[in-house]
Amino acid sequence: MTQRSSVKFIDRLIKAFAALCFIASLALSYGLLFGAPPVKPETLPAKSGGVAQAQIPSTPNPKIAQLAQTRMSKTIIVKPVVIEKPVPPPLPGLSTLIKIKGIMDFGDPKTNEALIENVKSSQTKGYKVGESVQDVNAVVKGIDTGVLFEYGGKEVRLGIQSNESAEVAPVAGFEEQGLA
Repeated sequence: MTQRSSVKFIDRLIKAFAALCFIASLALSYGLLFGAPPVKPETLPAKSGGVAQAQIPSTPNPKIAQLAQTRMSKTIIVKPVVIEKPVPPPLPGLSTLIKIKGIMDFGDPKTNEALIENVKSSQTKGYKVGESVQDVNAVVKGIDTGVLFEYGGKEVRLGIQSNESAEVAPVAGFEEQGLA
């Protein structure tokens, strides 16, 4: 077979396949190929006058009778969709996140500072009233003998926590004067 004759053969094969598909689609659309047998219409027994009448039960259902008496409106009432918000996990205790290492009292409560250590980073920083403690989402509300925070929508009070025994070394110069 030459190349030209093979092209003609493939062309005839494609045309034959297309014709077969066209005939099959016509047969399917008319239901000739796999169609169901034709359905015969059923006839109802006719009473007088050739019209079939519905049989009404002698004792009507009370729910249907009540429904028939209710006045209907075109108003569509949509049932509200209740979306449950996931409950956030409880916040950890503030005392597990930070420690009060000291309070610097300058006489005026507005200028006092609290030395607060972040337990995770082990960094200590001074905070004034109104400042937010880093990485904790707690705001300093007041400083006196302890520190009052707003944390998680609640007010939490923490005092100075010391796990180490603090010994005060005498300052040079005071020994000579006998003050130490």
